[in-house]
Amino acid sequence: MFTIDREAMKRDDHSIFLLDIDPGQPEYSPPGQVSLIELRQPIFGPPFTHPSASTGSYQRTIRSHFIGANSPKDNPEHFIECVVDLMTHYQKHLTFGNTHGPIIVNSPGWIIGTGLQILTTLIARLSLTDVVYTTDEPSRSHDALRTAAASASVPRFQAIPTQPSGATAPARTAAEFRDMQTLSYFHLGAPQQGSPTQSWDATLLAAHKPFVLSYAGAAAGEDPTPEQRGDDPTTASRDFLAVMPLGEALPPSTLATILNGAVIGIVALSPTTTTTANDLSTAIIRTPAENIPLLSAAAISGGNSGHIEPLSPQTSHLVCIGLVRGIDAARQALHLLVPAACEHLVAELAAPERTVLVVGAGMDTPGWAYLEELHAAEARKRAKKEKAAAAEQGDDEEVMADVDVDVDADVDVDVAERPWVQKMEEGDVPGAMGKKRRLRRFVN
Repeated sequence: MFTIDREAMKRDDHSIFLLDIDPGQPEYSPPGQVSLIELRQPIFGPPFTHPSASTGSYQRTIRSHFIGANSPKDNPEHFIECVVDLMTHYQKHLTFGNTHGPIIVNSPGWIIGTGLQILTTLIARLSLTDVVYTTDEPSRSHDALRTAAASASVPRFQAIPTQPSGATAPARTAAEFRDMQTLSYFHLGAPQQGSPTQSWDATLLAAHKPFVLSYAGAAAGEDPTPEQRGDDPTTASRDFLAVMPLGEALPPSTLATILNGAVIGIVALSPTTTTTANDLSTAIIRTPAENIPLLSAAAISGGNSGHIEPLSPQTSHLVCIGLVRGIDAARQALHLLVPAACEHLVAELAAPERTVLVVGAGMDTPGWAYLEELHAAEARKRAKKEKAAAAEQGDDEEVMADVDVDVDADVDVDVAERPWVQKMEEGDVPGAMGKKRRLRRFVN
């Protein structure tokens, strides 16, 4: 790809556009979304070294959609519509934008069953000029893709061998790579003016100041409760429209448990979609204990109360991905963490009635975030032991002073007080729900 980048970027008005449609292993974003990215300079390194295109001078996100899962298997129709919408915006950019250049589609590696059907459908709808299939040997998928390319009048279809990976197995699993990508994303530092590089903030997420999003007021079209009315109903504040859990409809009483500590998508409705915004406002119900606004499955899914359909990609887009740090039920507010590199995107949201917090049914649990303080405390203890051992071997007063300072500064973390974390003593056996199980998976 470096040769393509180098040749295409010789002129100042040339860029490379990347249509990244692999929600499980994206190149320039955290997992769970599909994106249209503009690149103005070659960028190297694995994905976790550039987990967002919202920083730096030479890359930017033009538009993205929240899938809420690492695979499109649960809703392939919505996935296809999201991809087609991104391609439409690329074509609009070529017509009205200041830069132009070719587009490369990074497709998922899932090319059997439903995954193959998705790819063949996209080949027919995206007006491609080339299809490149990396494989070591011909297969039924290869034949199906070649046939789809011929039916769509794609000028060139090429099958090239995969890059040798060596005899050893990968050092990390796909799930671990997703964790690394998400961790890197949430620790991104604020972009520096004119700097082409990204920076990271190693401060624990628990020490970051969250956005406090109030849900106390009534949305337009929603009947306010007596508590929301107060003496003057116009004084009630509201920072977002509602929470929208994708997939199977949830009992309202369980929303707070699922939402707390979850990775979510902050989605904005288009300013021209007043009808959609009003329809959603009339579909809001409240959780019984925390009073969190929740979109009713029966109201927004055409009476199908068992499943919640996602928002249309033509009338909505993803702003950024955030992590719900906590729920303040007394003040009726959500505490939301976003990377410093994306804080300006949240701060610029000026229309609460067009802002929806989407909870994906297939997102990974960010266990790494729950354990950051515990790992930091263990690292401090190890450092103190090493310094104490060094001080015993030599009578260095300066080293002893350093040890004393560290001991005073260290604050032990009580596991019992940590949310989502259970401490297992040596010899403990987890209950039946904590045991690992071997699942038989049938791929359609």
